[in-house]
Formats: sequence, structure tokens, C-alpha cells
Amino acid sequence: RIVFPTDFSAQAQGAARHVAALARHCGAPVTLVHVMEIPYALYGPPEVGLLPDEELLRERRREREVQLHAFAASELPGVATDFELRQGMPAE
Repeated sequence: RIVFPTDFSAQAQGAARHVAALARHCGAPVTLVHVMEIPYALYGPPEVGLLPDEELLRERRREREVQLHAFAASELPGVATDFELRQGMPAE
């Protein structure tokens, strides 16, 4: 299994070619991972203590799920792929 984190950037697209080639060569499935950062604009800085708008978060999650599937279809064609969508700080 190959774990491939993506931020949907041009660099991730470039890396996807190598991941796809390696996956095909080894017969390995790919787990495509994206960490969805929740911007302060949705709820304010942590010290304020406001809760995020749940509907906005659900919508953002749906958008990222669509992006993950589209990324896999365009960048990892023919590769067995599953998806992991997390919320948090991508660097962590």
C-alpha cells in the first residue's frame, strides 16, 4: 500500500505520476490522503472560543471529497485507490 498525501497542488500532480507508476509496477493500492484545514474565517482565532459553522464545514468536506475523487481519476487512472479525508493542521 502506498500512502499519498495531497494538497491538490501542481507539485502533488507531478508526484502523482511517480506514485501511479510505482503502484502499477508493484501492484499496490494507493491511499490518497488530504487534510482539510479549517480556516479562521469560518470560526475566528482559537482564543475567541467560537465554534465553527457545521453546515459550512459539511459543505467544505463535500467539496474536498469531490476533489479527492477527481484527483484520483485524473492523476491515478487505473490504480486501485481509497481515500482518507481528515480535518486539522496538514503539517501535523
